[in-house]
Amino acid sequence: MSDESAEARGAPINSSRKGKRLNSNRKGKRWEAKVHNMLAKVYGADAVVLGAQYVTDHHTVDRLTPDLCVECKSGSRINLIAALEQCERDAAPRRLHIGRICVVAAKYDRKPPVVAMRMDDFLRLMEERRWRAKNACE
Repeated sequence: MSDESAEARGAPINSSRKGKRLNSNRKGKRWEAKVHNMLAKVYGADAVVLGAQYVTDHHTVDRLTPDLCVECKSGSRINLIAALEQCERDAAPRRLHIGRICVVAAKYDRKPPVVAMRMDDFLRLMEERRWRAKNACE
């Protein structure tokens, strides 16, 4: 059977790069949906929105919450710094980052998920947490 007949039937061609790309796109969309659901459990379903709802072009963050701009990445070779810079760059023109922290939710193949953010944002979160814990005890 030739590749053309398999392609004509709509069957994926294993040797083609395009078939692998579609699989990585599906994997990325699944990861974005999973991140969305995890954030919705914390913030509520109405508070987590697709970043694309705020723009007409395709350059925007993947998810927005009241205090986060989230860029979702999945795969075996994720560059966390580049992804964080993409999140900051995509949020800045629309001023989506004001009052929000840019983070990357990354899922490496066969590894537990991780989150990356700038150190100053992390320290600010820890200060807020300490302040809330201190004031809750008083």
